[in-house]
Amino acid sequence: MKTFDKPIKSGARTLTEVVSEFVWTGNLPSNQMGLFKFMGNLPQTAGKHVFFKTKQSCGDQDIGWVDTLESPKEHWEIYTVSNTPAPFFRVKEAEPQLGISSEEMAKRFQESQRSNQ
Repeated sequence: MKTFDKPIKSGARTLTEVVSEFVWTGNLPSNQMGLFKFMGNLPQTAGKHVFFKTKQSCGDQDIGWVDTLESPKEHWEIYTVSNTPAPFFRVKEAEPQLGISSEEMAKRFQESQRSNQ
């Protein structure tokens, strides 16, 4: 856990610490892939890159996938400056799940109700 220098107000809660590290230990053969899932809150700023600094240990070897860029303009830029980039994703603008906004869906529904009268 990481303790904040100053508490952070989040709705009705005051946060004083946050999880800052995950550790997974197992015996996964080198010719297999594993899947690690977790849930958390994400930034709401579209275009922001979220990096997950990662340390991979295999036997007596450690590889750090830890390199980040402060504010890359394009996702591929990290690969031009690093051989060990941290895994990341870029926050996208929210899109309607059904391909149209709820406002547009309501408008179309109202129009269909009028044409059926």
